[in-house]
Amino acid sequence: MGIMTTAELLAERVRQLPEDLACEVLDFVEFLSLKRQKIADDAWDNQIQADAESGKLDAIFAADIQAYEAGQCQPI
Repeated sequence: MGIMTTAELLAERVRQLPEDLACEVLDFVEFLSLKRQKIADDAWDNQIQADAESGKLDAIFAADIQAYEAGQCQPI
């Protein structure tokens, strides 16, 4: 067999574990996934905040307020 990818090595090793340890591995993988998503979410939030504070979104906000005041918005 050729060189295995990290995912293939991980899958092979996890298959050899007792079920309770395999569940711990799965929990850790899910933790890492959530951690990565939180980092991405925080970066997005920080960018939106910076754009709002710098005035980059002022035209969009003004257009939205104008549409709201003209009765062109629907409740969500």
